[in-house]
Amino acid sequence: MLALNAEMKEMVEMMSSVATAAQKSVRSQLAMNDKVQEDVLLILASLAKANVTKIERKTDFCPQELVSIRSDNIEIPVGIAQGSFAVDPIPGGQIWVTYGYSDINEIFQYKSLELLKYDVEKGTHKLPFFCEGTGHVVYKNSLYCHKGMSNKIVKYNLLQKKWEKEVALDNAGVHNKYPYQSGKFSDIDFAVDEKGLWVIYATTYSNGNIVIVKLNDDTLEILETWVTNIPKTKVGNAFMICGVMYATDSYENIPTFIKYSFNTNNGGSKVLKDNKIIFPNTIDDKFAKNYMLDYNPIQKKLYAWNHGRVEVYSVSSKSYYPFQVGANRVKRRNSRKKRKRN
Repeated sequence: MLALNAEMKEMVEMMSSVATAAQKSVRSQLAMNDKVQEDVLLILASLAKANVTKIERKTDFCPQELVSIRSDNIEIPVGIAQGSFAVDPIPGGQIWVTYGYSDINEIFQYKSLELLKYDVEKGTHKLPFFCEGTGHVVYKNSLYCHKGMSNKIVKYNLLQKKWEKEVALDNAGVHNKYPYQSGKFSDIDFAVDEKGLWVIYATTYSNGNIVIVKLNDDTLEILETWVTNIPKTKVGNAFMICGVMYATDSYENIPTFIKYSFNTNNGGSKVLKDNKIIFPNTIDDKFAKNYMLDYNPIQKKLYAWNHGRVEVYSVSSKSYYPFQVGANRVKRRNSRKKRKRN
């Protein structure tokens, strides 16, 4: 397994270097023909595929249960009170930022947190639509966001600069009908974890309680839906880890805590005690107004947009195997019965 991981790492690094070199070569050409464009996209697609294998291998470590959240003591002033921040886990490392919470039609790319601090951007994408809220994510080189003044979610390919998919979420509350505590049009919130792409929202049919949906990241097809028993307006924010949603108690209390979890793997939910999983909700005890909270499954980090600051937190989890252990016990009992009959 170690040899396989080392070989995969070497392959990914090699392909990344080739892709980077190809992109640089392409940029130096004022006239780039269709064949070159196709070759570059094929290289990048292969790189993404290699990293897909990498993240799928990580799902072997699921299920995981969140144990603690701790500050990394990293904060980046960004000057705008509300916004969204994403580090694309596949192919990995790209930093993407949107500013504001309404009429968003630009997304900015940065090479590092340090360059974000000094606002030295790598590139800007003008979007052919407006996003709303702060719940956007970037996954596999695509932006997923809530389309402004609608109940639709949108996929935009950042490599090809192409608006690819648009799907309506039936009966979804929008435009501050069922937001998080902070408001700011946070009705529809995307999330990424080891299992892929999710969207968290609430509907009239759920009476405003949180609805969790597993999405096909390619087609935006709704694969499965779960309805929880906690009102969306009563939580500070939410994120997913290994198919489990965790909701914070407050977006502004210092500290706050995880007050509710819902496990899509078995349909179970928990109301947690105040001191079980503390979330600092700020760096260095500064005031808190946390408008965005997202998990990165490769880095095992939580990223927060906290009233003009991007903040970084680390999570600790532990494995549990309720299904595997039970299945093994059943098999052993059956084998004993067969031996007795023989």
